[in-house]
Amino acid sequence: MCRVEGRSCLPAEIRNGLETLKKRRLERMRLSAQKDTGDNPAMAARSGGDSLRTPANCGVRLHANNVTAGLPSTSSAQNNNPFAKRKVDKFNMSNLEWIDNIPECPVYCPTKEEFEDPIAYIQKISPVASKYGICKIVAPVSASVPAGVVLMKEQPGFKFMTRVQPLRLAEWAEDDTVTFFMSGRKYTFRDYERMANKVFSKKYSSASCLPARYVEEEFWREISSGKMDFVEYACDVDGSAFSSSPRDQLGKSNWNLKNFSRLPSSVLRLLQTPIPGVTDPMLYIGMLFSMFAWHVEDHYLYSINYHHCGAFKTWYGIPGDAAPGFEKVASQYVYNKDILTGDGEDAAFDVLLGKTTMFPPNILLDHNVPVYKAVQKPGEFVITFPRSYHSGFSHGFNCGEAVNFAIGDWFPLGSLASKRYALLNRTPFLAHEELLCRSAMLLSHKLSDPETVNSEHPYTQYCVKSSFVRLMRLQRRTRSLLAKMGSQIYYKSKMYSNLSCSMCRRDCYVTHVSCGCTFDPICLHHEQELRSCSCKSDRIVYVREDILELEALYRKFEQDIRLDKETSANVSYKQAAISDIGDDHGPSVGTNQDISNSEANLLEANAANGGKSSPATSSLTSFAQRDGSLAAEPKFIKTSSMEGNGLLDGNSSCMADACNEISSCNASPMEYSGNSDSDSEIFRVKRRSSILGRSAPDTKTTNMSEQKFV
Repeated sequence: MCRVEGRSCLPAEIRNGLETLKKRRLERMRLSAQKDTGDNPAMAARSGGDSLRTPANCGVRLHANNVTAGLPSTSSAQNNNPFAKRKVDKFNMSNLEWIDNIPECPVYCPTKEEFEDPIAYIQKISPVASKYGICKIVAPVSASVPAGVVLMKEQPGFKFMTRVQPLRLAEWAEDDTVTFFMSGRKYTFRDYERMANKVFSKKYSSASCLPARYVEEEFWREISSGKMDFVEYACDVDGSAFSSSPRDQLGKSNWNLKNFSRLPSSVLRLLQTPIPGVTDPMLYIGMLFSMFAWHVEDHYLYSINYHHCGAFKTWYGIPGDAAPGFEKVASQYVYNKDILTGDGEDAAFDVLLGKTTMFPPNILLDHNVPVYKAVQKPGEFVITFPRSYHSGFSHGFNCGEAVNFAIGDWFPLGSLASKRYALLNRTPFLAHEELLCRSAMLLSHKLSDPETVNSEHPYTQYCVKSSFVRLMRLQRRTRSLLAKMGSQIYYKSKMYSNLSCSMCRRDCYVTHVSCGCTFDPICLHHEQELRSCSCKSDRIVYVREDILELEALYRKFEQDIRLDKETSANVSYKQAAISDIGDDHGPSVGTNQDISNSEANLLEANAANGGKSSPATSSLTSFAQRDGSLAAEPKFIKTSSMEGNGLLDGNSSCMADACNEISSCNASPMEYSGNSDSDSEIFRVKRRSSILGRSAPDTKTTNMSEQKFV
């Protein structure tokens, strides 16, 4: 058994794992060097990624950098120690006055009545709070059972592994990157607290919290030129510190994160399979200067973080509107070109998905990217809004808990995230198309029931309707043109597995295509590949058997949006996107009505024939759709902390980008692989561990009745 103190003694299995990783890295480097002069070098570096995986050129990538003294060195002396600090000229830390230039985010103090419905309250504050990217909510009730008691007594035997985080800045070049996900040691909650408090006491000769401003300066000094080599951080630990005691006021409230994603207005409750860290909360147990690097939530989801106990946390947040600017700064002023696998913001987004990039926020301020700050204390929630990049660090030992959630207004940005994952060949873990269709059907049921007709926020209704209309327009157009090319159309049962596209990995909930070239499913976003396929009439289009119900819902929602445009005097947040619904931005292949009638007749004929195929011929043309902004008109409310000069423009650029997500995706075919030689594979964050082990066809759809929907 290794001692808790000291860095040189790691378990034998960890040393063996690191030795294995080193051999894999050297072999991959050798193969990469050969393929650089061979064929298709781009594909060689992009085999089998997922939404979490650190890209091959931004993972550990330390070459011969070792985390233990037992591994031999094959590189320069400077690279032998991944914890060694070095001067990074691009991050000038000699002057920390910029800390005072970061305004604080809004702070909200709901009443006990407002606290009853979390989703409704978040929707109420969202018009203002979302402009900051993050906000704080101070709970009006407190937990009566401390987190330590929950984890030590209510959950006996609770232990967790830590991750080692080097406390240094990096050049973010080919020979100098940082990884946080190297295995540390296993602790009980009490043992980790003792270790963390001992480190704090040794550094500051104090056991109490220090002023937040002072600790913030200390963090950036330490990470740039301090003497601490590393810290241990227990991130993404399965479990919850909310008490199950009926006497605990917070634990039995709707703000208990164990139940948050399953609340009545939460989109994620429609998921059949729990996802650790997304639908189920995870714990984050930190110490002095343990950090969470710059990242955006997976699929651009909302997140909520509760501070159970311990020292403060400092958060930095970027508004979702400013995400493109953030990625541009990262690509131009943080990352060297040699670690980017492309150009522009998408290349930076690819590296940022590794969740290992930490750099001072003054770089963003210098390039006019707004940054806001929150100092989170025990008993406070922090909300991050869709597409809002954030990072931060701990002031000492503490315990937090976080989970994702989604509301209907998330769908436009969720569509954009799905598109970006597809372009980068990363496996999504949310079936976005299925979630959208189920949410649309649920909304329809609510609107037809007098008791629930007003239960959904108007802007949430609009986002669900408009996103569903755009999806179905793409589906209808492409299916009709495939049918005219001679493709056969078959119905698939509602219980049919929700397959993943073999080319871009999107889910194929409504329709998928199969042909003689490949029996793997292909979604309707791959127009060019389908056009060049020689199968012609051998191609089969599988459509859900309830497609006519979805089509009727599409027409109803499209009509609702038109009527809303005609009757509404204030179309500020809807106007651009609504106008797009009435315009046909597709190519000149006949009117939208002609296509609708063509496919409707085809499907009705199939139904009459018991589901037999009905071939037709035509030519397939490209389809692209452009949409405008969906930003909501700001509704200002009083907060306990508000920076008036920090408000962004009411029109959301990120929402405008989201509305372009229907563009055709021509990603290259991807090879599935059960194994990975990624440097960080052994030290994988656990968030998707329960999902990635399954093949796509094993993801079953949920056949929910109308009563279950309601």
